[in-house]
Amino acid sequence: MQTAQPVLINFNMPAYLKESLDDLAAFKTVSRTSILNRLIENYIRVEHKYIEEDGRFRDMLSKAKEKNKRMARNSNIVKEYLNTKPIHKSITELDEEYSPPSIESFSNVASDDYNWEKDRWG
Repeated sequence: MQTAQPVLINFNMPAYLKESLDDLAAFKTVSRTSILNRLIENYIRVEHKYIEEDGRFRDMLSKAKEKNKRMARNSNIVKEYLNTKPIHKSITELDEEYSPPSIESFSNVASDDYNWEKDRWG
């Protein structure tokens, strides 16, 4: 925080807001100036952060636009990409990937004439 000489700032405020600020300042035993300075400082910090994030976001967008322009100029890259990498999986591939494992049917095993020892000992 800077240690420069304070500067007087005058501004208009609705009466109800000033009364509420005065009540709060009296309750917390701090000055209105202290409360307003803290609020303004917090506001400035938040706005600086937003401006910085906005700048990074704009940089990211401009880089993405430039990359898209380069790819559009060289359509061979796009064609090669589309030919080598499938955009999506087929329904059959998805079905195989996310289906539960198949369980064998044991209907013939449970019959009375099933030879358990042959199956067990080969």
